[in-house]
Amino acid sequence: MDLGDVSQGGGDAILDEGTIDRVMRANYRRLVPCIMGRGVPTIEVDFVVQPTGRVRAVRVNGQGKGPLPMCILNQMQSFGFPTYKGKNTIASWSMSIR
Repeated sequence: MDLGDVSQGGGDAILDEGTIDRVMRANYRRLVPCIMGRGVPTIEVDFVVQPTGRVRAVRVNGQGKGPLPMCILNQMQSFGFPTYKGKNTIASWSMSIR
């Protein structure tokens, strides 16, 4: 449950699902080399976007450390999520390569 900003000073925004999906769809091709290099057909990415628009952390298929999560994190840090005034946004996104 999100009760908002109790200080009434603003800053309780998070990125909405549509924005997350739009940015991920525009940039997913950058993730393909990470995925293909590891022979993984499907990824589920949980990630944190800071108010600056920068991705701070990722979990890929339940793993927070290792070559695949590091590759995904490195790519996602340049995705250019919009900046916003608020708290970190926690999001999930998945894709399959056929």
